[in-house]
Amino acid sequence: RHQMLGVRAGRAVRTVARLSSVTNIHSSVHRLSVQPCASFQNISCQLVRAGGIRTWMGTATSSISNRSDLRISQYRCDRALSSVKKENQKKKEQNEAIEQLAIPHKINFENAKSALDQSIKPGMTKEQIYSEVEKAFKEHIPPAPHWSEIEKQFEEFQSQSKKERFELQQKKVQEEVLRRLPKLDALGRAYSTGRRKTSVARVWVTKGTGTVIVNRVHMMDYFQRMALREEIFQPLQVTGQPMSYNVWCTVKGGGLSGQAGAIKLGVAKALQAMDPSYRSELKKCKLLTYDTRQVERKKPGRMKARRRFQWVKR
Repeated sequence: RHQMLGVRAGRAVRTVARLSSVTNIHSSVHRLSVQPCASFQNISCQLVRAGGIRTWMGTATSSISNRSDLRISQYRCDRALSSVKKENQKKKEQNEAIEQLAIPHKINFENAKSALDQSIKPGMTKEQIYSEVEKAFKEHIPPAPHWSEIEKQFEEFQSQSKKERFELQQKKVQEEVLRRLPKLDALGRAYSTGRRKTSVARVWVTKGTGTVIVNRVHMMDYFQRMALREEIFQPLQVTGQPMSYNVWCTVKGGGLSGQAGAIKLGVAKALQAMDPSYRSELKKCKLLTYDTRQVERKKPGRMKARRRFQWVKR
């Protein structure tokens, strides 16, 4: 019984280390100590971090193989490592700030050193050398400021560096967004694709009079329900000029509701190429976000995904 519990616990701890997405944790567990007792409940396990940054101690029960326990242990490991990463990042930023603030002082010191090399000559007494050193320090090295001023300079530099980093990140994001935006072709058309459930739509938007063609059929004939037509026209209404663009699209897969949602997303994406200023308004209305919801699968022993069979007494 003791051996079985030890093997089971060892398996559980190995799966914890394997499932963890943290690369700094050793995949192999160094030691698992199981002490036989009346209940066999308490099992102490130790996962050692790579590089010896920190050791995580956890207590597990014989039911550690359950998925909930595995998730909890994985969450604890991830959280501990993220805190260590944050601390290291802070230290790195502080060291960079100190190095940047020390650059002018290093330059002054180098200037004083070069001046001393030129002024000091062989055969000079100690008093003469000391006087030359004092002169060089007075000329090239200014008096040290008060500690409060140094702290202010350090805080200002840190705030400036944070702002610069944030601005750089924003610029990168904007460049990536502009790169991904659809562009007009030689005929002045903007092309994009949209998806909803299992439906996929290919959409072309051009300047026009507000006509929408779906699979070579007019929208009024293809979509009989008024709600689906309004859904397709929603991105055009956000622009404030719904009757200034023509939409030509092909859609396949799914039902009419999914196809209408796919066309709506494709039209919203294509309108960005017509005028990039539309992007902010379309984003506010959440028309550029892909709806990831899918139909829930049918389960065995049930009529549908949630619907149960009617209960019969006999």
